Amino acid sequence: MLTAKLGKLMEEKGADYYSRLCHCQTKCIKQIKLDLLRTLPNNRLFGKKSRGIEKLERVLVAYSIHNPTVGYCQGMNMLAAVCLFYLNEEDAFWCLVSIIEHILPAHYYSTNLIAAIADQEVLKEMMAEKLPDLTAHLNESGVDSSMITFNWFVTLFVDPLPMEPMLRIWDCLLLSGPKILFRAAFAIFKMNKSNLLRLGDPISLLGRLKLMSRLMYNGDALLQTAFDLGKFYGRSFIDRRREFHLAVQRKATRQQMTRVTSLRDTLTRSKSIRDTVRRVQSRANTLVWECAAVTSSDVVWLCQGSHDTGRLAVLPLALDPESAFLEHQFGSRITCIAELNSDVVLVGTLSWSLVAFSSQTGYECVHTHLPSTLPSHLSECCVSECVWTTGRSR
Repeated sequence: MLTAKLGKLMEEKGADYYSRLCHCQTKCIKQIKLDLLRTLPNNRLFGKKSRGIEKLERVLVAYSIHNPTVGYCQGMNMLAAVCLFYLNEEDAFWCLVSIIEHILPAHYYSTNLIAAIADQEVLKEMMAEKLPDLTAHLNESGVDSSMITFNWFVTLFVDPLPMEPMLRIWDCLLLSGPKILFRAAFAIFKMNKSNLLRLGDPISLLGRLKLMSRLMYNGDALLQTAFDLGKFYGRSFIDRRREFHLAVQRKATRQQMTRVTSLRDTLTRSKSIRDTVRRVQSRANTLVWECAAVTSSDVVWLCQGSHDTGRLAVLPLALDPESAFLEHQFGSRITCIAELNSDVVLVGTLSWSLVAFSSQTGYECVHTHLPSTLPSHLSECCVSECVWTTGRSR
């Protein structure tokens, strides 16, 4: 089936196309190498000294050259690994091409993963209609289910599910398309609904949400539930709602970029602000700029630190170098910063501290220490409004 869809492209590229791609240089090689040993680390085919790692690298390098618009994105390593379970290198490469370019919606693995993010909003709409009590419970607890489900979709359930049910979902995906991703996700929530409703605090809920897919060993039960949902949503509905949320995201991105461009122009034109940044930087020659965020009131929050300390500066509210830094000193490295709403800015540190500051006064409002059992990707969700972050990959 896959070969039939790609037959024309394979004929155009020639029999040695994959071999030629493998000998090319890619700008994505650093990120690819970082993710190789993170790919199914408990599977013997992809252990440290396994030849599977070399094959995986060549497939990912080849794809990044074949489709430079996408290049490489985290999550694609999982897809390529599953292809290599059953196919030789070249066939695995073409299988990856078919999944990304023919089966999944466009922009699923673009730089900003915009289509995968839109699908989380579509899934939440489905749950609000079909599982209203669970949706209300999650909302009241302040838990965003997309913090968990995004990984399900972007890895096509390779990462969160045990092998047998994951392969069953892949069978449906290759046969019928990405609608199965919504069916499977919905089924997991439905099967765990009663357990989730019993949990009241956000930390316990997040822990259960992360764990529930990993305990889904019964592929028969999962697929039975997924296809026993009565009248489920059709492809046309999913496509329409995805396009709607894509449009919303694009509009928000344009507005954000307009704000950032305006601020950048202001900073460029303002000699006093530029001088302030230079003088502030010179006061801390052992510290580096970690990250920054722009609030809705067009205030720039700058984070500076080292491995064991962190400081905050606010511009352009404070132009004087002595007052640019807040009085607050962190005993740990600042890892992320984001605006919660128009009144509150959240700062996270390497030591699992979460500090809330008033965006109007700069004063600390709340300081709490998160448990180390909190899902590690939670902090990533705090940086959706970050303007830039240094020294980190997406």
